[in-house]
Amino acid sequence: MENEIKNGRTTAPPPQTEISDTNPKPRPRLAICLGLEPCEARGTREEPVEIGAALFDEPAGNDPVALNLGSMGKGEAWVNGESIGRYWVSFHTSDGNPSQKRYHVPRSFLKPKDNLLVLLEEENGYPLGISLDTISRTKVCGLVSESHLPPVCGTRHDQSGEICQRNPDRRPNVQLQCPPNSTISKILFASFGTPSGDCESQALGTCHTSNSRAIVEKECLGKSKCSIIVSSHTFGDDPCPGIPKALLVDAQCA
Repeated sequence: MENEIKNGRTTAPPPQTEISDTNPKPRPRLAICLGLEPCEARGTREEPVEIGAALFDEPAGNDPVALNLGSMGKGEAWVNGESIGRYWVSFHTSDGNPSQKRYHVPRSFLKPKDNLLVLLEEENGYPLGISLDTISRTKVCGLVSESHLPPVCGTRHDQSGEICQRNPDRRPNVQLQCPPNSTISKILFASFGTPSGDCESQALGTCHTSNSRAIVEKECLGKSKCSIIVSSHTFGDDPCPGIPKALLVDAQCA
């Protein structure tokens, strides 16, 4: 979902010069744009510097809010004086896509009306492409290997000295938790063995336990959260002895 941004514009202030008794230095002149419209920045810096500002209303509902800066280059963003962080959308990963486009805006930063967004853009972004999105989370997933978290020793002391006591609850496990007021309604994918993929796509590997989905459904369906221990004992069979295994689960919340 996108929230409308109200536009406006004001002229740039006159250039200012920093006064010093011994070493006067000219201050770069910044073009001030109200409404995130493109504007030209002038001054002593080689690269343009743009400051943009816009007003927006808080999106309805309780879903998380994110600022989509996919059309920008590099800079920093503030909402109502609170920093959302630095962004560098023009820096691409090896597959040619930005490493991050959406930046979380905590609802605690927002007012019902007239929230002030301020951007400092250091490259040549396109501010009119910015949107305010709400994120609806309807799926949860997890991928954990048998060696993901080895057992942790707790210590106790007796007459023979310090003893390492393993906690049986400290075993690798996949933990799933739905958003508030929802439960796990369907297991979309489950495989204990050598599955491949991530939360976007999954595939069975050459090693797979046939009852993986049934075991996960028994542990998780109808619950707001669940935990499945990653071990052959949980699934009643070792489909490929001597080969490191993992559990990959993708579930839907409703």
